[in-house]
Amino acid sequence: MSLVLAYPDWPDADHVMWESVFQIVGPLDDGGALAHLRQSSRKTLQNHYGRWLKWLVDFCPEALAELPADRVTVERMHSWLEALSHTKLMTRLSFVGDTVRLLSKASPDKDWRRHQQLVKRLRR
Repeated sequence: MSLVLAYPDWPDADHVMWESVFQIVGPLDDGGALAHLRQSSRKTLQNHYGRWLKWLVDFCPEALAELPADRVTVERMHSWLEALSHTKLMTRLSFVGDTVRLLSKASPDKDWRRHQQLVKRLRR
């Protein structure tokens, strides 16, 4: 059983969100917030976010009905971190940090301070 939800299995709202942050446009237009990332970085981000989605599928499936930025509550992040406690701290930081990074770029108008504080605590 995989620990990562494969991209084709993501909810539709997550596909839309993903495509919007990686949208590539002309040289004079604004593209997606993460369109500058190389393919290898995108793949890592996709795997880390897929790990978050798989955890939601297994432990909080009702959250999948919410929009991606709305379902990533700090409380759920803490629960996910507990589920990741068997991994090294840097691994947890990567998973959580990348998930917060992706979602904060996709929904920049949301208040991400508590999420970013959580990531900062993991870094320490």
